[in-house]
Amino acid sequence: MPKKVLCVIQHDTENIIRSSFSEKEVICVKKNEVTEQMLQSCTAVVGNLSKDKVNQMPNIEWMHTESAGVNSYVGKINPKITLTCSSGCYGHAISEHMVAGVFYFYKKLDYYVRNQRMRRWHNEGQVDSIEGSTCLILGLGDIGKSFARKMKAMGCRIIAIKRTITLKPDYVDALTTMDHLNELLPEADIIASCLPDTPETYQILSSNLKLCKKNAVLINVGRGKNIDTTALIRALDDGWFKGVQLDVVDPEPLPYNSKLWGYDNVLITPHISGNYNLPQTLEKVLELSIRNIHHYLNDEPLENIVSHQLGYRINKD
Repeated sequence: MPKKVLCVIQHDTENIIRSSFSEKEVICVKKNEVTEQMLQSCTAVVGNLSKDKVNQMPNIEWMHTESAGVNSYVGKINPKITLTCSSGCYGHAISEHMVAGVFYFYKKLDYYVRNQRMRRWHNEGQVDSIEGSTCLILGLGDIGKSFARKMKAMGCRIIAIKRTITLKPDYVDALTTMDHLNELLPEADIIASCLPDTPETYQILSSNLKLCKKNAVLINVGRGKNIDTTALIRALDDGWFKGVQLDVVDPEPLPYNSKLWGYDNVLITPHISGNYNLPQTLEKVLELSIRNIHHYLNDEPLENIVSHQLGYRINKD
């Protein structure tokens, strides 16, 4: 049957997509406007359509997510569907968010925010220097690389952990694999998890959190399940961490009665660092989506193919 793409990317992008393709090639609708006829007639979907609706598409060959993460689909849709993602579009926004968190704790801005609320004029004393700090980055994909470049530019020593060793970027001082995690945690002043949600990364930081320096800064922008929430609370209660920056938590949304809300040295944002709050992120997602639609309609190799087995992107071009 002829190829036809159902595009459900929101945020008033329909006109941009429509201007690039004919109605015979691509149909753009909001998710709540998808009809049974569309599900039956389309051979591909672009955007984060629910897995239930994807599974109602008898002729689907390809799905492209506007998100970098695909854990909502891996193992939940037919593995014969070619799955691609928007990894590579979020590093700019998320890494800047991470840098903001480092400054927040290193320069005691958390103390001064509280003082301002109390109208208290008080010098909180010694702060720390980012220059000369050791930064341990778990996951050297787009987000990890973007963060590494920024921290290296500020004078950090960068240690990165990947699933497999590849050519080391010049802005990384040491590159190793996850089996060295526990021996590296005590060296790090800043620990940043940029990992996807896979069986191998589930609670990769748990009881080993107490191997970290007590005054380290811990950041999680990967997935909430990378960190054991109970173990993190236990470590915080025992006096660990200068600061903890969490854009992702387990579970999400974080329950109202979670103890994590109550720590002065924990900065929580509601999984928004890679959202479309930064306009450039949406622009990058649209550019990639349009390129991949062109590839699909012209029988060309797709970008950002995801392994259904591994749960993340396997081609980087």
